[in-house]
Amino acid sequence: MYQVTYSFSSESEMKSFVDRVSGGGGAGATAEKRGPGRPPGSSNKASTAKHSRAEVNAALQEVKDRKGTETAKQLIASLGFAKMNDITEDKFDTAFDAAKAKLAEPEPGNDSDSDI
Repeated sequence: MYQVTYSFSSESEMKSFVDRVSGGGGAGATAEKRGPGRPPGSSNKASTAKHSRAEVNAALQEVKDRKGTETAKQLIASLGFAKMNDITEDKFDTAFDAAKAKLAEPEPGNDSDSDI
């Protein structure tokens, strides 16, 4: 296997090259901006999320444990994802905040004033 490195003066020049090499735009014709040694799908941008995947997963697991599986699934779906692990890094903070807000909601039938 050979590895070849090319330098381009613009993104349009790079895309033109990729189109020519790939035969005009097949599945492999997408080019990404990424640094050397980075896997496809990664970028040079530093993470701006305040919360990690582990924190998001823990918050969603707590929603599942305290509010039920269906509530957790609905919360994840409301964010536009099918599964917890599908949540993208740019949505970590939104997912974490939504989970904490759901946990802060009072339990149905658990009104402390109803016993008075």
